[in-house]
Amino acid sequence: MELIENIQFVNIIEFLGTFAFAISGVRMASTKNFDLFGAFTIGFVTAIGGGTLRDLFIGVTPFWMLNPVYL
Repeated sequence: MELIENIQFVNIIEFLGTFAFAISGVRMASTKNFDLFGAFTIGFVTAIGGGTLRDLFIGVTPFWMLNPVYL
């Protein structure tokens, strides 16, 4: 039971981190006066792209390929 709770905790932290980076991308896009589509695109690239680059640099499979929730 404790292992399941730990896995759920890690998933919550992953989602919060992804959400935080998406929000930072959208805020940056709003300061540059992007439209809604541009803000969405920048938010998506910021949220998913940063973690993907990190995973590729350390030589592991990107997180969104391992967890089907991200797809």
